[in-house]
Amino acid sequence: MEPKAIYSGKRRVIAAAAVVVSIGLVVWLLSRVNLGEFAKLAKEARPGWLVAAGVAVAMLPPLMAWRWQAVLVAQGAGRLPIRGLMRAVMAANILNTVLPGKAGDLVKAVYVREHTGLVRGLGGVLLERIVDVGVLGALGLAGYAVTGFVWGLWAGLILLGGALAGVAVLRWLPVERWLPGKKLRGLAEELRSVGRAWSARPALVAQTVVGSLLVWALCGSVLALLAEAFALPLSWGGACAVFPLSVMAGMVPVTLGGLGTRETVMVSLLAGFMPRDGATLLSLGYTVFTYWLLAALSLPVVWSWLRKALKAGEGSVPAGR
Repeated sequence: MEPKAIYSGKRRVIAAAAVVVSIGLVVWLLSRVNLGEFAKLAKEARPGWLVAAGVAVAMLPPLMAWRWQAVLVAQGAGRLPIRGLMRAVMAANILNTVLPGKAGDLVKAVYVREHTGLVRGLGGVLLERIVDVGVLGALGLAGYAVTGFVWGLWAGLILLGGALAGVAVLRWLPVERWLPGKKLRGLAEELRSVGRAWSARPALVAQTVVGSLLVWALCGSVLALLAEAFALPLSWGGACAVFPLSVMAGMVPVTLGGLGTRETVMVSLLAGFMPRDGATLLSLGYTVFTYWLLAALSLPVVWSWLRKALKAGEGSVPAGR
């Protein structure tokens, strides 16, 4: 059997395993609740709060694009139009619902490769992710300060510490000196140049951090708004204490879009605030809104963009067109 066929077979096995794990975890969560009470909570949801949660979700793509724009400017790509960057962000959102570990974000590097090169584009995606982790950790600490929920403290310290270490590596640690081979050293140097260029521009650092803070604050708000919709006792501070660790659990590449791992951790943490029936409904509701609804809102825009590209006979559409 050819190596390519073996690799393709392994990918199918991994994808099938991810589906099985996701379905298994969701079924296990539902098996532990009173389905009658679960359905009652869902049926009695207050629509006004659900609409507010949907509006918060709709605000995410432009904020994500604005945050990403700062990283691209630092790489010398110029201020590419937000509208063009939103298309790539929306495509990534769709892929992130079915790919493990936020792998869908890689489409953003491909989208801007004509402006930055593929390696530097990947470096920008990595830098964004590091900042995201740090801001998520800071929100966890804020949630702990408001609620005293200890998981917010531990998650915050781990995530913020890891992000600061990542920035330090990109900015100061000459890892390329210790790598074998000229090609690997060149790639590492190019990746690190992204971090150095970004950290040397305070205004762009501020735009990236503020953008990430607004994105995660909206995600925390979605959780708090859904709690209001289902009449569950969870404040915004409580949401900030709970969702950082849950989101990071969903990034572990063993399920489809984090489905199952994210909800399992979130239910365990929410159990400190409310009954398990409500915690399960809230965790699944968070996934429906911030992943599936976001993908559904993104799909028409991405489909229209792809149709125009195919009609024009182009293999790709440069960012900003």
